[in-house]
Amino acid sequence: MTATKEWARSRAPLAPELAEWACMWPLPIGRSGFVDSFQNRVPWSLLWAFEAGLPFDRSEAASFVKTFFIEDTTLVFFGLSEITITEIEEDEDGDRCSLVERRMTAPTFVISGANPATNDVRKLRTDLAEYWKGWEGFKFSAGPGRPVKVTDAVLEEARLDYVATFSKQPTREQLWAHLLDFDPGGPVEVSRSTIYRRLSSPSK
Repeated sequence: MTATKEWARSRAPLAPELAEWACMWPLPIGRSGFVDSFQNRVPWSLLWAFEAGLPFDRSEAASFVKTFFIEDTTLVFFGLSEITITEIEEDEDGDRCSLVERRMTAPTFVISGANPATNDVRKLRTDLAEYWKGWEGFKFSAGPGRPVKVTDAVLEEARLDYVATFSKQPTREQLWAHLLDFDPGGPVEVSRSTIYRRLSSPSK
């Protein structure tokens, strides 16, 4: 079982409606992103009850999750990713377009327990953050294909599809995420298996 899936299933062991969420990679772990993705897929009572327990507020997505226990303290490490947008004035056909990719970004942590500020906890956090710097900026893909090159016309089609699906106008971030959900792309410069293999130690 992959690291994000293992963590996700531990959050929703009795919610079969969220099986799709647990299998997503990168995994939406921000409340806003989760609600945007599942508001028309699961009952509202489950949606709101579950999103309240997610660790972050916005559209954060994790490409790697690992839990560490230090005496009576728990540290959960989240290696995050984000959508990057490179504006291109025009492509080979003369159409205005943008290049959309997913990239690794800075990690974040959730620390709980009786002694979250011990020297051992601080050292582990520092060491993990320092190691993750080697991954920051890497492009990766949730599926095969080239970087997504999007014209203004396709962007408008995606906006209309988002409105039809969610009954509201998307933010810029939501719109690009919606595009990549339908057409994930980007050169596989670092893959999920590579991340998990390289980050498999120490154990939980």
